[in-house]
Amino acid sequence: MWNGQDDSSAKNGCCTSPIVKKETCVDSLRKYCSVDSPSQTRVMNYAFSPGSCDGHKGPINMTSPDQDIANFLLIRGPHAFLGHGWLGCSRIYTYPEKLNWDYGTPLGLCKETSSGSGVFVREWTNSKITMDCNTWTPTFEMK
Repeated sequence: MWNGQDDSSAKNGCCTSPIVKKETCVDSLRKYCSVDSPSQTRVMNYAFSPGSCDGHKGPINMTSPDQDIANFLLIRGPHAFLGHGWLGCSRIYTYPEKLNWDYGTPLGLCKETSSGSGVFVREWTNSKITMDCNTWTPTFEMK
């Protein structure tokens, strides 16, 4: 299982976090929108922000659920999990409504809309998912 660790051959650590972050959005999406990226070739474990590595106990709010869902849908391969690691399993979270939406199946990989735009898109059978890394704004267009 892969959760964003740099060495794609490394085993999954117990610390999960979102793989695409605001500060590195463009570089991450350029890297993971490719057929040979670990997000396509391994089982991916993508955690909601802020991740579960800080050792806090008790309830904690997800800080970017829409961005996390969009980025997960942009980079996920055939086998992927979106949630949190075991360090966050006892917390109380708000359940994002977008988790109930039927996005369909992917019609290809994500791609940058034009060279240097910082805007990434992926077509699904029932939706079109876009992330504008410049403004950290996702778009969910249902067909």
